[in-house]
Amino acid sequence: MLSALHSHSLTLRPFVWEDMPQVLKLVQDKDVAATTLNIPYPCTEAEINDWFQLQQWELEEGKGLRWAVCLTKNKELVGAVKLATHPEYESAELGYWIGRPYWGKGYASKATRLVVEYGFNVLELNRIEAHAMVENAGSSRVLLKLGMQEEGYHPQLIKKWGEFKDVKTYGLLRNRWLATPSTSTINERLSH
Repeated sequence: MLSALHSHSLTLRPFVWEDMPQVLKLVQDKDVAATTLNIPYPCTEAEINDWFQLQQWELEEGKGLRWAVCLTKNKELVGAVKLATHPEYESAELGYWIGRPYWGKGYASKATRLVVEYGFNVLELNRIEAHAMVENAGSSRVLLKLGMQEEGYHPQLIKKWGEFKDVKTYGLLRNRWLATPSTSTINERLSH
């Protein structure tokens, strides 16, 4: 079972079937799809249905945890965050997207922070990494705000819509996360 995560402004919860129309609406925006490694454009209802089934399988197999990012005040779904877990290595890959109407409000930063806290404090992961296309400066800012360090530059790593894209890799170790002043208070609160 996937735990819900909460902050003042956001609630991260497991996806339910009723979320799929809103997910489809948000990822149908070409600008949203363009910022991700995996969202197709145009995205079809059949692809969203397959995505929903995949995430159920990933959860059952211990391969991935995926949360719906919702506004706490009205429960409106605004995006998604995923941890693709590698239990044998005590590591995970962080991925996320936020619908364009909700860009610039800090939701990606807040949602990813909740998931990183969960990964290090509850799952006791040793490492969390993420990837961002070089042209997606917003995503790089989110990852740097989390305390991740740029670890690599991969020219033409992926092909998106017929064009090769350069990708940066970012990483964060648990001991570094626990040692940062902004997380010490959180860790003390969680341990009580």
